[in-house]
Amino acid sequence: MDLNGVLTRLCKAVEKIADQLESLGEKKGTGGSGKRLTYDYSPPFEEWWLHYPRKTAKPRAFKSYEAAVARGATQDDMIAMAELYRDAWTPERLKEGDFRMYPATWLNQCMYECDVSDFYENGVVPKKEKQLWE
Repeated sequence: MDLNGVLTRLCKAVEKIADQLESLGEKKGTGGSGKRLTYDYSPPFEEWWLHYPRKTAKPRAFKSYEAAVARGATQDDMIAMAELYRDAWTPERLKEGDFRMYPATWLNQCMYECDVSDFYENGVVPKKEKQLWE
């Protein structure tokens, strides 16, 4: 195969990948300019993202969020539990290390359906938080 044929096949493969990425809700990059791809996140996801305490791997979190919604999770439940999860990580607890779940992991493990005591060390919910939850 000549060089022209190889380049043609390569261009077609790149176009196919770009189309697949676009169908996942992503916008095409600027073709080699070094800029990162941007994503078209839904407004409900953006709202949930504001409440979740760890801002890591947003594209993966978006896919997990969409899957959670498809499984029947409600926006109100996910936001309420994200806030409780955020509040469980006090500055004192974070001094020991940031062991908060990545957002995608939290969503994939359906943590929005968990008992609030799962968010606290040894399952002990502080009295203040317990009153808010009950």
